[in-house]
Amino acid sequence: MRGCGGDTVWSEVDYALPAGFPFIVDDDNLVVLEDVLLYLHATFIKATGAGLAKHRRRTSMHSVHAAAYDLVDFLRFIVFRIAQRQPGIVISEPQDSGVDHFHLPKFSYSDVIAYRDNLYTRISKQTHEPLADQTCGRRVYRALHYADWLAKRGRLLDEDSRPDIVVVQTNDKDYFVRTLTEQSWRGLQNRLGPLPSQRSEYGFPSSRPRLTAELSLSTGLRVDEVARLTIHQILSLPYDSQATPESKVPLRVTRTKRLKPRTVELPMYLLYELQLYIDGERRDALREAEKYWLRDDSRRPSALFLNGTDAHQHAGKPVKADVISDDFHQACLRNALTSVREKIDPESGVTYFTSVAQHRFHDLRHTFAVWMYLSEKASGNAEPWKQIQTLLGHTSLKTTMDIYLKVVNVERQAINASVFDATRRSWNGD
Repeated sequence: MRGCGGDTVWSEVDYALPAGFPFIVDDDNLVVLEDVLLYLHATFIKATGAGLAKHRRRTSMHSVHAAAYDLVDFLRFIVFRIAQRQPGIVISEPQDSGVDHFHLPKFSYSDVIAYRDNLYTRISKQTHEPLADQTCGRRVYRALHYADWLAKRGRLLDEDSRPDIVVVQTNDKDYFVRTLTEQSWRGLQNRLGPLPSQRSEYGFPSSRPRLTAELSLSTGLRVDEVARLTIHQILSLPYDSQATPESKVPLRVTRTKRLKPRTVELPMYLLYELQLYIDGERRDALREAEKYWLRDDSRRPSALFLNGTDAHQHAGKPVKADVISDDFHQACLRNALTSVREKIDPESGVTYFTSVAQHRFHDLRHTFAVWMYLSEKASGNAEPWKQIQTLLGHTSLKTTMDIYLKVVNVERQAINASVFDATRRSWNGD
């Protein structure tokens, strides 16, 4: 059983699918799981009541693919569980010969509970740690939502009632808000590399890791939002050479989480550095790309951040979010911002210890929010939450306060807010 993207468009207008809409097929006979496809369509297209054009504006295709992959994981568990419960059952045989889709055998809410319990016993192949609570919660939610959809259509095994299925919270480290101190940020600036204005005449090292981190810390942008910026967004901004470095210029961001546009405040010093990057390192990357794959202007990328000249045949291609995150991760390791963490080999079950970075790229966004709160409070703003919510792009004020209220109270007790006010004025490293 596996996920697959497709460009299929059904003849019925009500069930038309946008290009790239995912579906799931059986591993053995490569037929489509009809129930899952109809569920994804009902959840992400039909439920909007908006048609395909508005669907693209309201729902990121990334969300649809994430749901599909979560269902693949759930259904693999269901197939295994049914095979154990009913030895000899042929699960992957289509109901009718010659059709290109079929239904899985029915399962129950008890199977969803068993799936939840199974998730909390798993070790991630990527991190060699127990699955994060956030991952478990997301997968259980998707499995339960799918089960509810099937139940309304009589496709679930009969049960007396729908149980309350609780996702257990285990103080998951990923829920902690971790912020950088002024000292740790100063050290990271050097490890991340120079700003474009500080690069040597030979052009090394790259200023991209430093710029992407400064962008997130200065504006609260997420890593994927940084990766999706275009040169047009930067070149359209007015640079004022007479303005102070910390003065702000509004930057409209459209390719965001949940596709909800917002405006962030870009420091003038950073706009200047980004323009230098476009005219220098980015231009050099495109020249390198012309040796390999960039043959005409129609293929010239509009992305702001590109792979550098050292990427050779991949030079000039848009940099991916995971590369930006890894740049920051490596800088943390080089700056000894590490901690020892216990891990488990998922194959052997052997426990071992390793050094890991204390911070991840998303902590820059957290730091932006906390530093801004403390700075605004020090400036006399009694309730800066609404402003922070707007800049972060949170749908509700409650989300912002739930994430940051506890941490700012701790920080405020430990650190004088004027320190953060001074830090915000000197983010350019001066």
